[in-house]
Amino acid sequence: MQIELAPGLFGTLVLFFLPWVLTSCGNDPMREFSGWQLAIGEGGAGEGYKGNADSFGVTITSIIILLLIFQQFLTTSSEGINREILYGLWGYILAWIVVLIGGVINIVEQKKPA
Repeated sequence: MQIELAPGLFGTLVLFFLPWVLTSCGNDPMREFSGWQLAIGEGGAGEGYKGNADSFGVTITSIIILLLIFQQFLTTSSEGINREILYGLWGYILAWIVVLIGGVINIVEQKKPA
């Protein structure tokens, strides 16, 4: 793993356990969920995505995760669903963007002549 990936990967690890969303269904009170709770299925979330550690794998994984997060949390909620995005999710998104940039940098560096 290149050094460019380390800050983003560390950030995703830390931010994964911070609050991501407040959500409720109908008249139920708002409830806070972390990335961990969503990944293990608490609150109706599915299983998490597991990627690999090479530059292409990191880049592809970053793109997929960012697209899934965008689709799941940053699109308009269904009728009767209230949602407020919290700092943990915004930080997690930022950390995955850093990981994506690190993966792209590593790919570019690998293609340069020695």
